[in-house]
Amino acid sequence: MVKANQDIKEALKKSRVKQWELADKVGLNSFYFSAKLRHELSNEEKYKLFMLIGEIVDERKEVKS
Repeated sequence: MVKANQDIKEALKKSRVKQWELADKVGLNSFYFSAKLRHELSNEEKYKLFMLIGEIVDERKEVKS
């Protein structure tokens, strides 16, 4: 059985971005965001989340520099 939004969850794990950090970036409460991920998102929504994960990773690199 494939879990909903497994690709988003794997991207979070791989990039070491916490789900609550992504929820913050999206502007949603972490509990609501977690519930939202229980159902498969559209490709457009996923694309936006992948882009935001990349932004969080880039912001971390800037802070370290």
